[in-house]
Amino acid sequence: MDETALSPDLHPLLTAYVIGLLGKNGVTTLESFFEINGGRLAKIANLPPIAFVSVRSQLAQQLTPLIQSAASLANRERRPIVTGITELDKLLKGGLRPGHIYELCGDSCTGKTQLCHTLAANVAFTSSNRPVYYIDTKCAFSAIKIQQILERQHKDLTERSLARTLDNIKVERVFNPELLLQAIQQLAKNKRAEDDPAPALLIINSIPSLWYLPLRSGSPLGSVGFLRALICALRRFAAEHSVAVVLVNITLRSQGGAKASERKLTPSGSYLAMGKSWESAPDTRLLLLTKRKTNDNGERIVQVWKSKHLRTGAKATVRITDAGIN
Repeated sequence: MDETALSPDLHPLLTAYVIGLLGKNGVTTLESFFEINGGRLAKIANLPPIAFVSVRSQLAQQLTPLIQSAASLANRERRPIVTGITELDKLLKGGLRPGHIYELCGDSCTGKTQLCHTLAANVAFTSSNRPVYYIDTKCAFSAIKIQQILERQHKDLTERSLARTLDNIKVERVFNPELLLQAIQQLAKNKRAEDDPAPALLIINSIPSLWYLPLRSGSPLGSVGFLRALICALRRFAAEHSVAVVLVNITLRSQGGAKASERKLTPSGSYLAMGKSWESAPDTRLLLLTKRKTNDNGERIVQVWKSKHLRTGAKATVRITDAGIN
């Protein structure tokens, strides 16, 4: 390990800039990275100490040979989680992959929250042993909407089945970045009770609403380092507990200028919120677009903007109805 130089390929937080700062202080290899005091490490790189705790933990796991049981390997190879939206499942090659982080983004009023409600309702209805966790950052979650989706989709829905499904959706309201990170870390604790299984699906609607106020106020919670700490926590949680994670982001209208020209733009000319440091956060980024028609008939296009296993640019057409998105 002493001959392994630090590089951006080792971890998302180890950017070229951070590695440069560490190098100026003699931290150039993995051995020196693990030997130096964590507090000093964070001070050198101007990042929260918790960020480097996560980095060290993940690097240690990657570099240490592990003996895994067949059961644990089978758990990591779980089948995709069917969303119940036919065309979306086709686009995703069967559904949402456990251990995978998805980002759903789009302009305002394109149906992102409606899609979150539909995913929560469908997965909670079909998953009997693992719940759906829904972190609501803008008070947009509606149990009534979930009930409406279920009743429209399942004509023979019983009160017992409805109650079971609603109980299978665990909702937590979070209103600042620090509480969001704490919520993810709490979910990621290794020792879970048998009656408190890890969720099949985690939905966070949405990320930007937590960051705009801290960024404007100059709070350290809005720093890039804290954002990267969240990314690391989400990746670890998704991988270790085989959870599919869906994050909601927004796209903003480009006003032109030098900064806008550096960002990747959507077909509608918008760019992704949260800054360039966030662009590598998800494994798959899905773009929700409104069809260009005079009258909005509820049709939306879901397009793969970025993915590790899906073809970039691939599309599916879905429709917003009283029964959610189908």
